[in-house]
Amino acid sequence: MQEIEKTIKQILKATTLNKLETLDLMALGKEKTIRRKTLLLSPNRVADKAYFLMGGTIRHYTQNKNEQFTKNLIRGPRFMLPSLTSFFLGTPSTIYCESLTVLEVIEWDKKDLTTFADDHPKMYKFLLRGVVNAFRGKEEKEIAFITQNAEQRYLHFLSAYPNLINEIPIQYVASFLGIRPETLSRIRAKRIS
Repeated sequence: MQEIEKTIKQILKATTLNKLETLDLMALGKEKTIRRKTLLLSPNRVADKAYFLMGGTIRHYTQNKNEQFTKNLIRGPRFMLPSLTSFFLGTPSTIYCESLTVLEVIEWDKKDLTTFADDHPKMYKFLLRGVVNAFRGKEEKEIAFITQNAEQRYLHFLSAYPNLINEIPIQYVASFLGIRPETLSRIRAKRIS
């Protein structure tokens, strides 16, 4: 029961819904535990689910031959879409969405979430804010790649994602930062000494 109250507070904080609307929204979803290393979406599939991550971490990535490129890391508690563009445009995804840890989630079907938003316009405001925040994050990452060196990006990562460096494979962090794992190891060793 305490976990449910915590989730209600997290959703209330994230949206402008009132408590009754939040309970209605939660009732439309399914609470699930998703195993580590589960693909929530892969290229050429259309994203038809939305999630509230109560706990856990996912990554969005793309693949070129045998190399993977981490595009984004998302850590709960927060709302998350396996692919923003695929979900809203109804087009096939170009990315993978994978759970890096065990996830505790509430999962909604797109149809149910859209119907709820039609009946609760505040939900559309929240979804729009989510799109804008995703765009802002993408913009900030692009600017960091232009204006910061690898060590500065690493320090920002540590600040933005406390303790995550110890929870996920180092190659995903390096890829997210746009550097090779060996470079990240050197930066980490230099910081320790």
